[in-house]
Amino acid sequence: IILNSKTIKTNDEELQKFCSQFLIDYKIPVYIKFVDKFPSNKTGKYLKIEMERQFKQELGLWIFNQ
Repeated sequence: IILNSKTIKTNDEELQKFCSQFLIDYKIPVYIKFVDKFPSNKTGKYLKIEMERQFKQELGLWIFNQ
């Protein structure tokens, strides 16, 4: 999950190509999602579990801990 940037424009294919220069094949991200903002709590801490849940739900992947 990547936060959209107003200054840098890219897409998932370009990111995967860039990652392939520096990472071994199995570490290159398969799914990439661009978002305008991350879900956060009242103190501003990012809710990683919520991000993962939303992402898996959109992709139709199995969610083990609901």
